[in-house]
Amino acid sequence: MAGDCEEKLKPLTPIVNYVCTYIKGLNLLRHGILVFAEAVCYLNISSEFSDTPVDLWVERDGLFGPTDVEELFNPQKDALTSGLILHADCSNCTCDNGELNCVYQACECVYAEANWTECDQSCDEGTQYRSRYLIGDNPDCDEFVPETRICNNGPCPGPTTTQPPSIWSSWSECVYDNNTCAAGVRNRFKVCANLTVCAEDGTQVQSCPPRDVCTTPICEAPLEPTDCAPCEQTCKDIRDKTVTCTEPEACYPGCVCPNGTYFYLGSCIPENACPCYYNGQEVFDNFTISNGSCQICQCDHDTGDFVCTVDSDCCEFGDWGEWSSCSATCDGGQKSRRKEILTGGEHCNETNTELASCNTEACPVACIFNGFEYDVGDEILGFTDDICDYCICEGIGYNGTSPIACYPDSATDVDGAWSLWETWSGCSQTCNNGTRTRHRTCNNPVPKCNGATCPGSDTQMEDCINDVPCCEVTEWETWSECSETCGNGVSSRTRHLEQPNEDCTDAILTETFSCNLEPCDTDCNITEWSDWSACVSPNVDCGKGQQTRNRTVTPGCTDEDSIIDNQTEDCYNGDCPCPYGQLWSNYSLCEQTCDERGNPIEDWKCTDPVEGCVCANSTFRDPDTNNTCVDSETCDACVLSSGEVYQNNEIFDDPSDSCKLCQCVKGNYEQQCWEKPCDVVECPAGYEIAIEEGNCCPTCKPIEANCMLHYKTSRIYDASGKCNTAGEHLHSYCGGECAASTTSIYLLVPGQASSGTVFNTECNCCMATLYEDKSETLDVLCETETGGLVQSQAIYIPIKACGCGNCQTTADQQRQIDAASQP
Repeated sequence: MAGDCEEKLKPLTPIVNYVCTYIKGLNLLRHGILVFAEAVCYLNISSEFSDTPVDLWVERDGLFGPTDVEELFNPQKDALTSGLILHADCSNCTCDNGELNCVYQACECVYAEANWTECDQSCDEGTQYRSRYLIGDNPDCDEFVPETRICNNGPCPGPTTTQPPSIWSSWSECVYDNNTCAAGVRNRFKVCANLTVCAEDGTQVQSCPPRDVCTTPICEAPLEPTDCAPCEQTCKDIRDKTVTCTEPEACYPGCVCPNGTYFYLGSCIPENACPCYYNGQEVFDNFTISNGSCQICQCDHDTGDFVCTVDSDCCEFGDWGEWSSCSATCDGGQKSRRKEILTGGEHCNETNTELASCNTEACPVACIFNGFEYDVGDEILGFTDDICDYCICEGIGYNGTSPIACYPDSATDVDGAWSLWETWSGCSQTCNNGTRTRHRTCNNPVPKCNGATCPGSDTQMEDCINDVPCCEVTEWETWSECSETCGNGVSSRTRHLEQPNEDCTDAILTETFSCNLEPCDTDCNITEWSDWSACVSPNVDCGKGQQTRNRTVTPGCTDEDSIIDNQTEDCYNGDCPCPYGQLWSNYSLCEQTCDERGNPIEDWKCTDPVEGCVCANSTFRDPDTNNTCVDSETCDACVLSSGEVYQNNEIFDDPSDSCKLCQCVKGNYEQQCWEKPCDVVECPAGYEIAIEEGNCCPTCKPIEANCMLHYKTSRIYDASGKCNTAGEHLHSYCGGECAASTTSIYLLVPGQASSGTVFNTECNCCMATLYEDKSETLDVLCETETGGLVQSQAIYIPIKACGCGNCQTTADQQRQIDAASQP
């Protein structure tokens, strides 16, 4: 009956590299395939042979060994029948009812005898050496075995000799080829003192003379005798690439196949009928070899070479890559690694990935906040005061930091929108093309969180007073000489229009003043005016100042007191130096601050001569930055008392109230603040809404229980309300608050027993614990059915302690009542 292999190998198709378990270990059959039939066993051999060639033979004549061609076993065409033994080296197989049974046995190492060398010492324990050579060809055996033995071990009269040097073994017997007259060969080995073959010059080979008797050999068919046998005589000689054949220098007779044929398995066949050889091993017809690179190769008998094609079902991989990170940090995850597909198609993806378990330890509680436990992915309210963020439980070990992470909440984003335009400001000039501005604010609504700011500019500007010309004039010329030396003369000075304009009728182009007002008195002697003094300025050496001159009047002149003997006039010492970005001006009031920009400057500020530095290059005086000159954008920023600066339209925490937000609008924020919005908070049972110190928004906090024992004096009633004490009585009671109660709904499962209610109620009440060993008997009055009263007695059980618990009467409470009620 066929074995398990038969089921796997139907139909009878060889499967390369499949191994049946019962032939495992047989060297030749290590990669073989067995195919079974009734009563006989067929053996197909794949192309991957063992390194050592093995002859297969069946014992038929009772003489051990392949003594006849008929005993050679060809696995390609021969079948092993029951009762025969198939030999492979020292192993053997039998066919029992169609099932092949093999026994593996290691071959013994058989070595030829050899002569011992002379003893290297005549006394004091010498040594003899010899080397025995392997008989046959067994790859598991050493080629030769060096041996030593003790000799002449009697003591020497003098000192012992030193260890001998290496010596050559004796020559082996001559070995001759059968059926030839060729010379034979023999060899010997040099054995070192440590009984090993010396590394250098360890082997010598020597020719033996031809045998004395050499005759033309007697050949059996199909072999023919020849006087000069060629080197290449067998199929293996011409097809095996590992064999090198060198023609001998002399001709020797021998038996060879007819011309054009070669010896193979006892027959002479043409070259194209010879098998192919792979790594020294024969590859039978219709069998393929795999060269380890997903190629299938088959013998081409015409050339003796192999024709290879790519195996479409084959997959060739590189080394394993690194393991991926684990898919979970706990509770069991998976990691994977892959091998690079060097050869093969998509079907190789099924085998190039390896999975492994990782992080199998149980996960701890993911997140805990305010006494609540949260799973990974749960949203956590109240974790942050930032209304723009939402927080979720990321789990233990998230990013190496807190297991709770907060992210921007797009649901809180509010895009800003502009308010209506304010009214236009006054014109910046009273003539000659001024400008006016108007503003709007991004507060309708104010942008919040990550909402977009308002697009466009918050300021508009347009020309004004385009049709009123300005009459610009030149500087005043110097005063003319007084028209009179005495008796009230006149001096004048003039200036001109920069551009002639007929509309500039109000422009003052001439000024005069009276001079030499003293009367003409021929009896007076008045000197000429002195030179003007140096210009004296309050700023020492710059800006506006005054200079003087005088003259002398002879005493005794008529109206001497009315004669002017000194004069003072304005002078100018040049511009004073100013800080960077400012210029010197005689009209320093004619400039604008950040708050005044866009509004016209009052006329008097530009006509009253007040010296000082003014802001230049379209900058403005800013009181918030120590009166420095800043550009318009800086004017629009808000500078807090702490020194923090916020740009126009930027939203920030109110510095005076952390629960408010403010927006900077044109340098001002005090009028642009509002309360921070808060999320709607829903607290679970046992918690209440509270605003804790330092928080702006409400959060959930555990309800603090205040269930306490109290006392009062009043009548005491029974449960029905029909009986009460005859008078007031001091008694205890429990009062105060406990955690909130909850009610949910049970499932109603058809066919399952029900408690009779769909409500699942958890009540938390201020409950009493009674004394078990203490009670009182009190006189009571009870109402009768007819409305009258009867006197009776009742048991009163005092309360021992109070605490929060289930509102329903528990078994423990009932036990206390029953115990206290016993007479």
